[in-house]
Amino acid sequence: MTNCLPQHLLALFAPRPPIIYLEPIQQIKNQKFTGLTSYLSHFEDAPNVTAIISKPIENRQQKKERLRTEASAKNEEKIRRSLAEWDPHSNELATSDPYKTIFIARLSYSATEEMIRREFEEYGPIKKLKIIRDKNSNKPCGYAFIEFERERDMKEAYKYAEGKKIAGRSIIVDYERGRTTKGWLPRKFGGGLGSTRAAPEPRIAARPGSGYEGQRVSLQDRSRDNYKPDYSSRGRYGDSSIDSDRTREKERERERERERERERERDRYKERERDRYRDNNNERDRYRDNNERDRYRDNNERDRHREKDRDRDRERERDREKEKEIEKEIEIEKE
Repeated sequence: MTNCLPQHLLALFAPRPPIIYLEPIQQIKNQKFTGLTSYLSHFEDAPNVTAIISKPIENRQQKKERLRTEASAKNEEKIRRSLAEWDPHSNELATSDPYKTIFIARLSYSATEEMIRREFEEYGPIKKLKIIRDKNSNKPCGYAFIEFERERDMKEAYKYAEGKKIAGRSIIVDYERGRTTKGWLPRKFGGGLGSTRAAPEPRIAARPGSGYEGQRVSLQDRSRDNYKPDYSSRGRYGDSSIDSDRTREKERERERERERERERERDRYKERERDRYRDNNNERDRYRDNNERDRYRDNNERDRHREKDRDRDRERERDREKEKEIEKEIEIEKE
């Protein structure tokens, strides 16, 4: 029967080839270790061997602290070099008279010279206005210097312009202290004013050759009013008549300002009166219009009622006439 099957089906019933015989693997015995004693002759002598010292492995916190220390040392070295070269009296771009110059800080980066000039020209004529910009990118640094033509105008701006808003940001006003205050340093060298802008550990607040080497500025001394410009080198305020003239000039300026305020108040009062008169007239016109409409409505209503009454009277008159005619007809029939 199987002879009738095709070859591919017969191949399914064919036996597998025999397994090839392989000899068994011979196991190798483990060798015994005898130690390093037999190899000591191959080692070099100790004096001729250079010791290899490996670097200590530092973790992430140690690496972070090391980088911070290196950056701080580099920054201190940069500050020392800049401090040795810093001399505000030799700046060619500075204003001509430091005693007529004020310093403006915390300026908005979008503030322009026109905005600053418009805010500060109310104190007096401005001689020069300079917005400090970065040397590389030419972007504003956030502070400026203004030189007035008169010193009293500078003092008025210093006194009353503190906290003004320019381009949506409040400003800080101070004297130009680099050339007027002895031993003064800017904020980048550890100086400056205000406890919020002071360094955690006050640095030496003097540059070499200023006579203040080794002294430190405490945080409670960093207020705006504890530093005053040094006028001794100019010989100012030695005459009491000059001070009295300045006092009288200030009083006259305040009186003029009060008069201008009274004028503005009178103008505001007149404007309010005009608005009130205009509102009264409008209210009177609305009242008159409403009364006219009500009167017209009442007259129409009265006319309608009168017309109804007349119609009712005519109906009654017709009814009476009909009754009379009916009575007459009845009388005629009776006769």
